[in-house]
Amino acid sequence: MADIHNSTKVSKRMRKFGVIEIVFCVMQTLLLGVPEFHLPDKIGADDTPLRGHEGEAFKHVRVPYTECDLYFPRDGHQPSTSEAGEWSGARYIGGNDEAVRDWWVRVFGGNEAVETYNPIPSGLAAPPMLEDGHIMIVPMEGSSSFKQQFWRTFRDIASNPVGRVLLYRLLVEILRVDDVTHEGRCEAEINVDDLDERNNCRAIHIFDGAGKGGAFSPEGHILADISNPDLWTTVLTTACPGGTTICQNSCLSQVALFHEMLHWFHFLRNPNRFLESNNANPAVFKYALRCYYGTSVTDLWGSPADSEEIANILGSPNCTDALYQRYIHPSAFLTIPPIRGRSTPVTIRGITQYVPNNRMFLNGDDLSENVYRISMSIPPNRCYMRFGHFTMGTIDIPVLLILPDACKLANTLAINCYCEIMGITDITSINWKLIPGEAIKP
Repeated sequence: MADIHNSTKVSKRMRKFGVIEIVFCVMQTLLLGVPEFHLPDKIGADDTPLRGHEGEAFKHVRVPYTECDLYFPRDGHQPSTSEAGEWSGARYIGGNDEAVRDWWVRVFGGNEAVETYNPIPSGLAAPPMLEDGHIMIVPMEGSSSFKQQFWRTFRDIASNPVGRVLLYRLLVEILRVDDVTHEGRCEAEINVDDLDERNNCRAIHIFDGAGKGGAFSPEGHILADISNPDLWTTVLTTACPGGTTICQNSCLSQVALFHEMLHWFHFLRNPNRFLESNNANPAVFKYALRCYYGTSVTDLWGSPADSEEIANILGSPNCTDALYQRYIHPSAFLTIPPIRGRSTPVTIRGITQYVPNNRMFLNGDDLSENVYRISMSIPPNRCYMRFGHFTMGTIDIPVLLILPDACKLANTLAINCYCEIMGITDITSINWKLIPGEAIKP
């Protein structure tokens, strides 16, 4: 779950519409430079060109002891899902894949993190990533046993192709800086009121959440509940009549950590959108919620409905993609263009609607907990599709009968995102079932 219930912080951002504030923001923008992706020297990157992307600049890293090549756009933009799959090592099938896994762990936690489960080859320097190489991205708090549990769970995420895409996207956000101020910043087209809190989360503190559950906080920490490998979550299942939706699965401790780290990515990506996602004001445009439910929503996501949890668990579809338009709620968006700011017209089921440009789909929004669940669903494992934010309990309604389009949208989005990450061209080849005994295909 995300800790986004501080109404003071949300209202602070919602009040920034006065003339003085607008003038200040415009002047601040004029004083800024352009974003650039900055890797510390000791990471061993070079500027090797990338075939098919002539005219674009990249930082290239060859992972030591492997033939795995990683590419990061020099302008710090988030690449497409397919590009992230190709450039993050997610598709690497060469020798010594463990070295790729350990590279990602070292980048976030240093040699100490890797050594909790695996000896470090001599002479392989740890790459502290922030402030010219003096600060680790994930400083740890807690006992030695908790640190060991955490980094072994993190290792599992770094071993997973979908996990590598999340770590890649996080690193792009963390190491994108302004070429004038050298401070962290969002992508060029994302305007943010206040970058201080966002940049304070470029390094994240991890605390033991055993018995408390997992949570991400914009204050700069994650509670990680990883002591029990078997965690209950709400998923769609036909195990009981009436739409009862309980499932227990041993893969979920790493899924739970992935979930909180995905909240972390969403906050770094667009902190304004993240903090507005739980606002009770119905006038606040919440993209993920509208895609699935329009302006009305069931109680599966709290009260008021938490759009960030919908985005995190189900993912956000690109509303301009015809693959998803057939399932997006027919009254998802605005019937007339908004008064403030620009908007993009989209046609949903024959009706022209408008989406504010500052709340449109961004590269990386399709990544979700359910995509990770697909990657974990290699027999005999089965991570069923999650639908709802309850950590434990039942849904006493036949969800598939009441919300068929929302369920199909979530299922189609997760399968397609996974296929794009892995370079799979036929999405029907992924037999990830919406519920046990029933496969829903677009």
